[in-house]
Amino acid sequence: MGQDVHATWPRQGAPTQKDSQDSEGRQDRRGRQDGRDSQDSPGDKGDPGGHRHGRRPLGRRQALSGLAASAGAAALLAPGVPAGAAARIGAGSATSGSGDAYEPHFTTTHTFRPVDLIAPRFLDHDTGPLHHPPARLLAPTGPAAPFAAVIADVVALPPGAGVAPGLETADGREAVRVRCHSTGTLAIEVVGPGGTTTVATVRERLSAPFRLAFTVTGHTVAAFVSTGSARGGLPWRPLLTDKGAVAALLDLRRPALLGRLRYSCRSDRGAALRRLRAGHFGQLGLRDLHLVRDAGGRPYVRGGKVFFTAGCAGAGFSQEAHTGVWAMDPARPESMEQVAKLFFARDGLLFGDHGGQLVHDPARDRFIVLTVGGNLPTPGVAMYHTTTSADVLRGVHILHDRPLEAPFTRSAWDPALIRYEGRWHWAYVDVTDYEPELSFRPVLAAAAPGGDYADGIALRRVPKGPLDTEGCRWQRFGGRPRLLVSDRARKTYPRFDLSMRPRGAIDAPYPLGTPFPQVFPEPGSRSGDWLLVTFDESMYEETVLSYGTHGKVVTMRAPGPGR
Repeated sequence: MGQDVHATWPRQGAPTQKDSQDSEGRQDRRGRQDGRDSQDSPGDKGDPGGHRHGRRPLGRRQALSGLAASAGAAALLAPGVPAGAAARIGAGSATSGSGDAYEPHFTTTHTFRPVDLIAPRFLDHDTGPLHHPPARLLAPTGPAAPFAAVIADVVALPPGAGVAPGLETADGREAVRVRCHSTGTLAIEVVGPGGTTTVATVRERLSAPFRLAFTVTGHTVAAFVSTGSARGGLPWRPLLTDKGAVAALLDLRRPALLGRLRYSCRSDRGAALRRLRAGHFGQLGLRDLHLVRDAGGRPYVRGGKVFFTAGCAGAGFSQEAHTGVWAMDPARPESMEQVAKLFFARDGLLFGDHGGQLVHDPARDRFIVLTVGGNLPTPGVAMYHTTTSADVLRGVHILHDRPLEAPFTRSAWDPALIRYEGRWHWAYVDVTDYEPELSFRPVLAAAAPGGDYADGIALRRVPKGPLDTEGCRWQRFGGRPRLLVSDRARKTYPRFDLSMRPRGAIDAPYPLGTPFPQVFPEPGSRSGDWLLVTFDESMYEETVLSYGTHGKVVTMRAPGPGR
């Protein structure tokens, strides 16, 4: 064995700067990461569910209702993350009698799933080629939040040898890692004051060469392997998760602990490594895409690109997802790229959150940041908010947010915000019951006249939206704000005015599950084309990983009136 080496691992980017209200964040970093599946998926036409092993996906209401009914359930839940029944893509209802000037008709153009264990711009450390690696590789820093991956390229694993990528402190007294042994045992282990504890194991004999990945996404630690061929269509095959057992020993959401942990890898007894890489976790799929807009609802455009927040799926449900910001060239949507990561500090912990929105408010030179977090049934799911003058469209940010004081019954999710005629208007989903089944519906609210976006939010004296519809999105038609939602039962995208009066529905295909209707006119389009960017609920994997690894991005286009 070689000697221990500390801080010999080259760093790819500058340190993260943490935000209180404002932050400059981390500068973009560029690297290469295999395993991105971002091509159109012709196979989807014959298998719209994208499901393996003949299994049907768990429905959103079934999943949430079942978990909410069990207060002792180990799964941690949050909103805006629908799950689908096996339904074929079909056309939505026609938009007749809406009173709006132009009615776009959408057809699907691209379906793709971006998969990266380390997002390309967020590669923190890369050893490059290794010739005589030491027994212990320790990077100078670790992740800014508990959403990270360490990937070891293993070229030899002789009898008796082992490899263990993960996170550990400089003195080695605290660690969490994935250990692969030549005997065919893979384990997740935690090192703490009480010694080393193995929290999960699986029998899996791996033959070199292969790539072994340690990942942490919120509460879940997982092991993945890549052998050079996409086995089962998966660029990274999950082998094992801890099912939340690590958090009982080391809660990586605690900043003091996480700040001591560094990216690391240990190897022994002749195990040979070719390369090590580490950085913030990417995604197994995307969901809840929400267009970044200005206060009046227009798409925020920079360098000819539009931007979206999206829930970046981790190795489980909503607590394992985090908020990413993605840039898209409307002419090449399949090449969309993650450009920022947003994490949130509150109650002494770090969270990824999801299902939110970014609103650029040029009048105050700020971004309004909305997110959703929490668990079902307790303490419930709630909306959170903050503002920042930082450029949250690039780099890594830790933002201090707080609960949004808006009226709701049991829980709330899918916030959408727009300023119209000098007043801030809200839409969000109000959860009214957990049992005997989950019940929810969209509501309209408004901030106090003349006040800021979060001042004196009160429900508007208008009817609530249809039962069990969600995915609130604002879009102007004929200059007037319209609330768009997703109705899974009818497979349509209903449209409402500010009095919650029906204004027809968006004429567009309805992918698997509960796709959210993110509709907008293409910026700079001479013919006035429109785009719809949404997601389906096909899971990345359903044998090792729990529900929540959806979905694929689905983009649609409608020819404008100028064609």
